[in-house]
Amino acid sequence: MKHILKLIKNFLLYTLKKVYSFFIYITLTFITLSIIAGVFIASNMNESNIPSKYSNLIISDIDIPQEDKFYNSLDYIEGKKITFSEIYKAINFAINDDNISTVFINLDTTTFSTPQIEEITPLFNKLKEKNKKIVAYGETLDNSSYSIGLLADEIVVPKTENTDIHLGGYSISNMYFKNILDKFGIKFEVIHVGSHKSYGEEYYRENISKEQKETLIRIYDKKLEEYISNISKVRKIDKETVRNKLLNGEYALISPKTARDLSLVDSLENYSDLSHNLNITDDNSITIQDYISKVSENNNSENNIAVIYLDGDIDSVSSTYGNTNITSENFKVKLDKALEINNLKGIVIRINSGGGSALESKKIYDMIMELKVPVYVSIGNIAASGGYYISSAADKIFIENFGLTGSIGVVSMLPKYVGTLNKLNINVNHITRGKYLNISDPSVELTNEDRIAYMNRLEAVYNEFKNDILVKRTGLNPNSLENIAQGKVWLGLEAKELKLVDEIGGLYDTIDSLQNSLQLDNKYSIVDIYSTQEYNNLTDILKSNIGLLKFKNKINFDFLENKVQFIINQN
Repeated sequence: MKHILKLIKNFLLYTLKKVYSFFIYITLTFITLSIIAGVFIASNMNESNIPSKYSNLIISDIDIPQEDKFYNSLDYIEGKKITFSEIYKAINFAINDDNISTVFINLDTTTFSTPQIEEITPLFNKLKEKNKKIVAYGETLDNSSYSIGLLADEIVVPKTENTDIHLGGYSISNMYFKNILDKFGIKFEVIHVGSHKSYGEEYYRENISKEQKETLIRIYDKKLEEYISNISKVRKIDKETVRNKLLNGEYALISPKTARDLSLVDSLENYSDLSHNLNITDDNSITIQDYISKVSENNNSENNIAVIYLDGDIDSVSSTYGNTNITSENFKVKLDKALEINNLKGIVIRINSGGGSALESKKIYDMIMELKVPVYVSIGNIAASGGYYISSAADKIFIENFGLTGSIGVVSMLPKYVGTLNKLNINVNHITRGKYLNISDPSVELTNEDRIAYMNRLEAVYNEFKNDILVKRTGLNPNSLENIAQGKVWLGLEAKELKLVDEIGGLYDTIDSLQNSLQLDNKYSIVDIYSTQEYNNLTDILKSNIGLLKFKNKINFDFLENKVQFIINQN
């Protein structure tokens, strides 16, 4: 009887497992078929949404575009992401596109960084030379959106007092947490090499350091001066008049009529009237996102230049979804892809990073130094600390005037909560044999001996950092480098004078310089290399992607199409 019951039990368990597996299989099959069906429907819908004939290019829904992306990944909530390089290519293509007669910029939903505006300004000047009308419209104008508006022939705001126009100088606010942390017994030991290495100072200081304040004032004053010059040049207003009115608050909290009278804007029109007058309709307009998908480069040349995109913090941890962290591992993957390209002539690295792990930066630096093809670096918004470490391995470095670089120094932050334990009457007993074993233990205070030993290690890293920089930066010597190192941050225009970089320019200036040095006579193709996100199997993909459908209010076909393409890319 006992054996019979065991047999029945095993049979039932086996049956339940099979039934469960069947339902899992059916569910996955249903999801897959639904996605495939969605792709075909989405393809038809997308084709119908993009007009076959268009005369207006709409620039909107852009928020400081990144340099890198997961080309085979998904953006679940915000929609498909586009990179700055893709935007640049699209605008560049529009210059000679006879279909495009008007470029419309929605200032309320478009944000570029100052270096990005610098980089695309020549393209907008070429659009104007081709007699293409550029109109910028905004219901809210601040320094950021107005800087973009200055790219246009005409700036339009609504004729209502609800329009928010607030132009001025600059204001910087930083919170310092030491006092509140003290109340909880939390202490941050921040050990840094470099007088101006300010990372983490908000955790161990009550207020801003003299060095950090000097740095911020220097950088923001230069940016403000450029902003004033741009307004004066584009709006044809005397420069001193702009400076005085801007700093005296005469451009702040003003009405649309006042803005027009002060020559800051051109006309007052509601959006519906403006779009009617410009003949902007769904049938004759294309968004820059859709336009990018229509733009394709001619890659038929035998000569190839690879562009590797690096964006984010430098870390040893693999990138998580939506964050393209820079690691030595993912850089090697990209580098291997570049080296597999037939007839590879050179590599351009486009980097945008404020730094991070010194070890990962060193690993990437070493990989670049071993390359047998020329390597140029194009700095995006910033390449500081570890970002500059990587850049210094290049044969040539390019940066825009108001990009940021430098910050050559080393810093480490060690949290300690000994005070918290004391407040809670918690005793921690340690049994150790040997020195320096508890430096990173948050329940143990640093001794002076610990601090000196730790500082010596950071000094060694700092010296290696500087020595590596001097290998390719032949215009510098140990003394001149030390004077501009110390964690100091520099604008691109300053960095060129200090010989930290070679040229002022953007990504395509960098590529053009490389192909000229290679004597390719403009006969070359660009191969873009972005990040990839790999999974072991289809189950991993479904577990990490399909589950996030709950974040969508409704399923849209663009979303489904993107999923299927992602799965296909996983082979």
